[in-house]
Amino acid sequence: GVPAGAFYAGQTATFSSVIPKGQESEFSGFFVNAILILSWLPPLLFTIMAQNKIGIKWGIATLVIFSSVSVFLLQMMEPWDRIRESAQDPVSKSSEE
Repeated sequence: GVPAGAFYAGQTATFSSVIPKGQESEFSGFFVNAILILSWLPPLLFTIMAQNKIGIKWGIATLVIFSSVSVFLLQMMEPWDRIRESAQDPVSKSSEE
């Protein structure tokens, strides 16, 4: 209960701190849709596999794959300071390119 609430509040606060100025509604809509889709997909696959008498170890392997993909994507991110800088001043960053 309490740790999950702190996680979701921290997740939303972190995301809102890196949204480029002027694009808050676009990114927030994408964020909400991605959370809704990705929050039910792994448990759904696990449940389908368990109900079809596929071994539990394969269901857990599916969850590990989702976690591994998320860790890989996190590793591909730029450093946090650079993300915050580009969110604070998106116009100057795009004009430099």
